[in-house]
Amino acid sequence: SAALKAVPLSALTERASRALARRKASPKAINKQIGEWLLTSIPPGPVTVLEIGTGWISAYSVVVALLRPECRICCFDVRDIRYSLAEFKRTVELTMEAYLPDNSAVHFDEAKLKSVLNATSIDDAYDALGLRYQVRATGLPEYPDESFDCIFSIDVLEHVYGPSFAATAQHWANLLKPGGIFVAQVGLIDHTSYWCHRK
Repeated sequence: SAALKAVPLSALTERASRALARRKASPKAINKQIGEWLLTSIPPGPVTVLEIGTGWISAYSVVVALLRPECRICCFDVRDIRYSLAEFKRTVELTMEAYLPDNSAVHFDEAKLKSVLNATSIDDAYDALGLRYQVRATGLPEYPDESFDCIFSIDVLEHVYGPSFAATAQHWANLLKPGGIFVAQVGLIDHTSYWCHRK
């Protein structure tokens, strides 16, 4: 991975880097601070939510799906890089572990959880949680204008190509309903360096 980082990112080296990252990675505990910030940022009620750059495990969409089941959630990325079904199920379990111990008021939909944990494919697991998944290499989700009450991204905006950022952000803004909000955490770390010192 360190060697790949030193090489200009061509299509081949990008695929190789992602393949290595997927082999080294495993689901980690949900960052509860980010999850709680996100949950308090999403407007109340049965709102439509879009996650931009949902990543390998759609971790924060899982948080919203489990703790705000009234929301309609769409996950978007530029390519389908989802982990295996087993790793996705583990993410669901880690989310439950993060939120259940300290908050007896949190109740998960038992039937939904059972459907996720009994799913036989990654698509079935997403369906069981009510997550809709869309991939577009352009980085521009294909939904009608004014489709979402809230759009969020966690550690994604820093990956958008600078010269096209304004047009991309305008496209995202067009997807918001009047009064809708865009919530983002921007990661200022070198994401590829995370893998350089791991065995």
